[in-house]
Amino acid sequence: MIAAGASAGVSTAFGAPIGGALFSYEISKPNTFWTFSMLWRVFAACSIATFLLGIYSSLWSGKTFSVDDTGALKFGNLSDKESSLLDLPAAIIIGIVCALLGSFFIFVNINLGILRKKYITKNWQKISEALFFAFISSSLFFLVVIARQDTCRAPAEGAPEINLIKFRCENDDFNPLATLIFNTEGGTIRALMAYPLELQDDQSKSIVPVADIVIYFAVWYCLTIITYGVWVPAGLFLPGILIGCSVGIIYMDILVYGFGANILEIGGQSYIIIGATAMLASYCRLTYSLAVIMLETTQSINNFLPTVLTIAVALCVSKSINRSLYDYAIRMKQMPLLRNHMPAQNCNIRVKEVLEKNPQ
Repeated sequence: MIAAGASAGVSTAFGAPIGGALFSYEISKPNTFWTFSMLWRVFAACSIATFLLGIYSSLWSGKTFSVDDTGALKFGNLSDKESSLLDLPAAIIIGIVCALLGSFFIFVNINLGILRKKYITKNWQKISEALFFAFISSSLFFLVVIARQDTCRAPAEGAPEINLIKFRCENDDFNPLATLIFNTEGGTIRALMAYPLELQDDQSKSIVPVADIVIYFAVWYCLTIITYGVWVPAGLFLPGILIGCSVGIIYMDILVYGFGANILEIGGQSYIIIGATAMLASYCRLTYSLAVIMLETTQSINNFLPTVLTIAVALCVSKSINRSLYDYAIRMKQMPLLRNHMPAQNCNIRVKEVLEKNPQ
């Protein structure tokens, strides 16, 4: 039941029933007994959940008997996007960068978790910590947006539908950084995905300036490191996607600065997808399930090879540095978990070394 619930949640979030079923399989397969009937039940739960979400969304938007909108979070339809050889070096570079960011994330967060376990033990301390970080996060968000309130701009003509946040801007202008920070996660993803579409035509019409992207990345990355593990129900999927999207946009801006905006006709939104994929692979250590999720949510088979390549690069680099965040969490909670393979340091232990001559 737990596997079915987790799979259904992932499938409805991304509109990826196959990827959702593979997600639970990949997460729990090394340590859980899976049968074909169980996999079938999990896949059935994912399919039903995704189908019902599409029906509910169509009824809410007035499209009767339409199941087009099958995911709560969508990167957009990239089915008409052609792949290019330039996507491959982008996948390698972004994969390495995200692997380093993910490994540093794990290192700092696990050490903070050890300190929390040692010093924050009582319920009132855990609640106080959550309230403290809530105050720090909201204050920091407000201050950085206030510092960039002079960057108000008018929305570009023909821009995609995005929830633009005014935040003290006059007339019909909007605040780009506030649009990223004060929006929902889905709204922020749509704003980030619209970035190369506008930049390709005119750099002055981009939804969000690159300076705001860098600020958003720094604030979101640092706050995610210190707040993950606080006594609140929070996950890493969406923060990882937003951080990875920002990395992809920063890489894209570097290319635009060096080669001009015409480079976006080749890459563009693909770099954002690659960044999100690499960031998730770096600390979640997902492989085939993540590739299928991205394939289903973007509906682009042409972008599948760069996606697989960046997953492989991010996984290899990050595994050479440290373990996954989930492995460290299991060890820190001291869960009695038996793995498939014996640790290397225990391979030479003999039976007589663990037996007693005179057992009581």
